[in-house]
Amino acid sequence: MLYNIQISRGIAALLVLVCHANLLVNPVLFDGVLLIGWSGLHFFFVLSGFIIFQAHFHQIGDPSSFWPYVYKRIRRIYPIYWVYTLLVLAVGLLAWALLSKNLITWTGHG
Repeated sequence: MLYNIQISRGIAALLVLVCHANLLVNPVLFDGVLLIGWSGLHFFFVLSGFIIFQAHFHQIGDPSSFWPYVYKRIRRIYPIYWVYTLLVLAVGLLAWALLSKNLITWTGHG
């Protein structure tokens, strides 16, 4: 039933990925035409919210389903988030120690 929405969500995520890749390689590459990928960001979050609403519509008004929902979301999101974050920091610190170069920098865009 929601296959087209899931496909649209995947396309939106790919648009954001292309935009980030353009910013990492060269912000003026393709004269900024790939920056349109930022439009995928809002589309992705709207579609994700709709999918979450559809999946949990039957739980609206049931206070006993709140904490199990929160627990499942935390269990699903945070372990991979912390693994990835610690891995990136370890690689960055290792590169800094071995190469005396910072691989992790704060950059702005827009």
